[in-house]
Amino acid sequence: MPRRTRCQPTLWATLYGTMGTAMVRRSWRYDKAWVEVKRVVAAADPIGLLAGGAPDDEYDPEVTDLVRLVLGPSEITRDRVDAVWTRWFGQEYSLGGTAHNMAGELALIRSQCVAEEGP
Repeated sequence: MPRRTRCQPTLWATLYGTMGTAMVRRSWRYDKAWVEVKRVVAAADPIGLLAGGAPDDEYDPEVTDLVRLVLGPSEITRDRVDAVWTRWFGQEYSLGGTAHNMAGELALIRSQCVAEEGP
């Protein structure tokens, strides 16, 4: 199994959540993007971790970075999507063609998040 290069945010969130009710508020746009990006990544399961029995939150750190890309000003490209993956898992886990497909789906999520009005 590949090694992560930094602490998983899900662990921090779990610990932080047990210390009190003070939680970081996120926008509805972020929440919508998070759900959609997580769905895309889970469906792709690019390196087979979920199929191998990993927990559902296995890709959450990568999802967080991809949501930042979706909601940010930069163009969503294959290279930027692949850069997220290789930063977390190393060059040997480059996404190749999967990054191209994922970039298209992330661009669609961006257009949906921008077009919708919040609650």
